[in-house]
Amino acid sequence: MREEQIKLEALQSVDCAIMDVKDELKGLSRKVTDLETRLGEKQAKTDEKQQLIKRLEKERSDQEKMLFIEQERLKKFRSRLQGINIRNPHAYSANQREIDKIKKDIEAIENNILKIMEELEDQRKELERYNKDMAETRAKLAETVKLAGEQSAVLDLKLSEMKNERAGLATEIEAKVLALYDRIQARFPRNAVITARNELCMGCHMHIPPQLFNDLQRGEKLISCPNCMRLLLFRYSAEEEFQKEAASG
Repeated sequence: MREEQIKLEALQSVDCAIMDVKDELKGLSRKVTDLETRLGEKQAKTDEKQQLIKRLEKERSDQEKMLFIEQERLKKFRSRLQGINIRNPHAYSANQREIDKIKKDIEAIENNILKIMEELEDQRKELERYNKDMAETRAKLAETVKLAGEQSAVLDLKLSEMKNERAGLATEIEAKVLALYDRIQARFPRNAVITARNELCMGCHMHIPPQLFNDLQRGEKLISCPNCMRLLLFRYSAEEEFQKEAASG
């Protein structure tokens, strides 16, 4: 039965290696996904910035149309002012007031256009930075996808070889023992088989009854930890092995 324990330990070692490779594959996939997410977020910000620029451009266009209309009105009132008889001061004064109002309106529109143009310049510069950042992220994503593909191919081959190795080891283990191991391994993926020392389970660190520990040392049957149910494996320390050999010699 000690030989069965050693086979289980070897099986667990392969299972751990398989899990390591799967973790590496997940890590590669996660890197690509993270970059795709970042690129999507940057694209959303870029789209939002482009929409803002379009709104500002429309606002500037609307203001320029209003400016043209007011400038034309100003021309008309100035022309009208020249045709008013100087002996009609009331009409002259009313026309002059309208001219003054239009000039103020024109000044306000021109100020608005200037502010919009300044804002447009700032937003376009920021959009340029966004586009540059997008291009860098897109290039990094392409490089990561390429590298992940190359590494995944190597890892997939390695994983296939490990699965074949596991299948070979599994055939050497009694079916009911393998089934027991698989059940425990589902709960403790990396340490279904655990070493016991000094009457302690190294998995849960709970005490193992002396008689059970003696049975474990004899290695005549599979022993599970009474607390965590892991399969126990007894191995002498290097010093104990030396003392044992010295005593037998």
